[in-house]
Amino acid sequence: SGYRKGTFAHLIRLLHAQGPAAVQEFDRRMRLMPTFGRDTIRRFRKNVSCQNRVAARDFEDYLIVSIPAFEGLLPLRDNRTVLQLLFELVNWLSQPLL
Repeated sequence: SGYRKGTFAHLIRLLHAQGPAAVQEFDRRMRLMPTFGRDTIRRFRKNVSCQNRVAARDFEDYLIVSIPAFEGLLPLRDNRTVLQLLFELVNWLSQPLL
């Protein structure tokens, strides 16, 4: 589960490098994410980018739904790479559930 936290932390560092507006927009988009079931995807905290007291399952939830939240927040080349990484990671995370 350490790779989930590490991956998410690195993605947040990329947003911080773009400036506070990118981080605020990411947090806003994550707050708008709908929940799914009672135990699957729960409502996210107000400030997802601040990673205090977050359980491993929360990092997995963040990564699973973060493709639309990250879209367009980074320069085009980086954006494409991050979205591909997230797609492959979500695909890999979903394999045990099949």
